[in-house]
Order: sequence, then structure tokens, then C-alpha cells
Amino acid sequence: MLRVIADIGRDGIHRSMRATPYLLVFTALCACSIEPTPQHEKIIAAVEQRVKLPPGSGGLRCYERHYALLKGPEAVRRFGGANVPGGQLLVAEYVRGGKPGVYWHRDVKDLPDNTDAGCRVLEFDYIPGYPKWPYEAWCSPDIAGYQARTVNPPVHC
Repeated sequence: MLRVIADIGRDGIHRSMRATPYLLVFTALCACSIEPTPQHEKIIAAVEQRVKLPPGSGGLRCYERHYALLKGPEAVRRFGGANVPGGQLLVAEYVRGGKPGVYWHRDVKDLPDNTDAGCRVLEFDYIPGYPKWPYEAWCSPDIAGYQARTVNPPVHC
């Protein structure tokens, strides 16, 4: 619940609204939750230097790059119930068009919808610190479950 205090001026007409410290703390917590930490930035720098996109994708500069770093049980669930070395899993979705750049999300539920996206959305999962991980993104499946291996028509940006 949001508590707002009204200040009434001497003339009884002038009113200004100010938020209590509760609102400020709530706003600060929400705003900071999607800002990348130095750990996030380090992981992304390593990933974006190595990730291999499907043929015809046009390169990372053509995509909004959405990331969520899962930890503990969330990472295990996403990884099909298997143990995740290091306990962390980076989930990425690269969305063609829009405003290219890096976007952080608290949870995979906050990532863009990739239902029936085909090669408009490229997907990538990565275990930070796992040296043998394949740095390869793939096209999202379409509604029929088909997963293309190349982006067709090719992307140019």
C-alpha cells in the first residue's frame, strides 16, 4: 500500500504531494533489480565475444539482447532438473529489430515472448565458468515445433 502525505499551504489552496520514505525505498529496490551488476557485465562481455549465431543472423548488433541470470532451484528447473555446475544459468533471447542493446531481467518470465517466433528470436543458455560450454545460439521453434538452423531470409542491419 502506498502512503502519501498532503501538505497544505497557508492559503489553504496550495497543495503538494510528497512520498514517504517507504515509496523511495520501494522505488530504489525496483530500479536496482534490473541494473546489471559488475558480475553480469563480466559474464556478458565473455558471452558476447564468443557466441556463435546461426548463419544469416546478421550479428549481435541487429538484436535486442535480453538476459536473465538464474540461480539455485530456478537454474536447475530451467536446465531440465539436472545439476547446474556453479549453480547459475544465464538465459538469453536475442530479438531481431526493436532497439538493439543489452536488457536485463530478474526472471525468465520477464523475457520477451518467443512463442512461434522462429528465427525472429534466437535463444542461448550458458553456464558461467563452465569451460566446455558450446557458445551457440539457436532459432526459437515455430508453432509446429520446427527449429530452423539458418535465418532465412538473411538479416541485414
